Amino acid sequence: MPLSSAGLSAASSKLAAETEAGKLEIAPFTRPASPASTQVVERRGNLAPVLGLVAGLIAVVGYFALVLRQDPDLTSMLETPLLFLGILAAGVVLSLVGLRRALSPGGRAGTLARGFAVVLGVANLALSALFCWYLFGYSYRLPAAVAAPALGSPAPAFTAADQTGEPFDLASQRGRNLLLVFYRGFW
Repeated sequence: MPLSSAGLSAASSKLAAETEAGKLEIAPFTRPASPASTQVVERRGNLAPVLGLVAGLIAVVGYFALVLRQDPDLTSMLETPLLFLGILAAGVVLSLVGLRRALSPGGRAGTLARGFAVVLGVANLALSALFCWYLFGYSYRLPAAVAAPALGSPAPAFTAADQTGEPFDLASQRGRNLLLVFYRGFW
């Protein structure tokens, strides 16, 4: 039903009179929260720890896949594993972000979701610590040289492949001054 300007004017004056008399209370307008936006916030809470653990696993598995491949062209990536450490660092940052979101007091995630985020975050931090310990601690330990020749004594005769893959016989080099360099691993 269309409202005329006279009817609109009468309705607004009646509303003003009721407001002044204290019979009508005007509440501020608030927009109800959209269920879709609430759902996105809840799902986003556990994505960071999952991505963090996935990045950590990619870094560790990728490094050892290159070690097992034994490709001499990839030795620089194994000697200085900056790519893998960068992926691992990104995974740690994602895990810490996920832990912060899950443990924040105003978070909307339930107890199960918080526990899941904590388990994933702690697992990634432990994986990262173990990988760094292996790279920079354990792999640099050398076994004791029990049967090593004494300093100043002649080197024992052996045959091994040189840098081009050709056999090198030390016995054929007797009487010459040589510098022998041995690399651990396949490189």
